[in-house]
Amino acid sequence: ANARLDFHITPHYSIGLTYSNYDNDLSAEGKYLHDQAANFPSLSNTLPQMDYASDSAMLVFNWYPLYGKLNLFDKGISQFDLYAIAGVGQIALDSGNTSLATIGGGLGLWLSQYISTRFEVRYQTYEDSVNGGRNIDQTLFTANIGFLL
Repeated sequence: ANARLDFHITPHYSIGLTYSNYDNDLSAEGKYLHDQAANFPSLSNTLPQMDYASDSAMLVFNWYPLYGKLNLFDKGISQFDLYAIAGVGQIALDSGNTSLATIGGGLGLWLSQYISTRFEVRYQTYEDSVNGGRNIDQTLFTANIGFLL
């Protein structure tokens, strides 16, 4: 689940807050192995190390260099914008909180006066605690529906 709140300073710039809750369930086999390791400590070093994310929060900055109107199959006119996004924040891992950074871009499309969509691709990076720490680099693709106030 995600939540996002953006405040538009000008038509070209906005600042916002994002919150993401990650769903990280083990498969039935993974749960069985971890239950066995809890009952038999000698098995615990045969399991892979995990440092899963539970949620994250970021402060984001958006830049809208291109915006305009689009004819949707002669059914109506919709406004759109192309945007770039950069942000910093924290991600909560099983081992504790660590810093998080993102950069990317997207397309916003207004479906009506109060409903919009966003299609976004972002690069996201943070460091977990597996094997003394490793960089986690992710590419995220998202599609959102928003309500304009």
